Amino acid sequence: MPWVGLRRAVADLLLGNPSAGIPPRSMQQVISRMNRTWYQGNGPERSAPGYRPWTDAPADQPIRNPSSWLAAALLQQDCPRPDCEDGTLLPVGAPCRLCEERHTEHRAARQAADHARQLMYGAMRPDTAGSDRRPLPERGPQATAGRA
Repeated sequence: MPWVGLRRAVADLLLGNPSAGIPPRSMQQVISRMNRTWYQGNGPERSAPGYRPWTDAPADQPIRNPSSWLAAALLQQDCPRPDCEDGTLLPVGAPCRLCEERHTEHRAARQAADHARQLMYGAMRPDTAGSDRRPLPERGPQATAGRA
């Protein structure tokens, strides 16, 4: 019966759950949320046998029960508005202002961090081979995706 929690989470999203403040979503929205949650959470890697985390962060720990993890992750969202799905308010389809503000703040913070990194390290750093210069390495999850 490990799929009971996942079935309930999917049913809550599809049918809505007024007592939990969850409005109904379309099948496509639920499928999109499942895929986004699973793949952005590195589900395939973290649930694979022998997976070893790189850090102690909760988002890097092994997934021991994929259906339970996905059920819990499906019902979480970044936006505090329960009627928001991917920055769009349900069922009217209007843009979510809270999400727009959050994305604007996130972009500004990322730009400030990039600027600070450039001030600290310079836009370029000398290569070990001589006077050739190369850009700083990428930062973030994309940079570590290739680690084996």
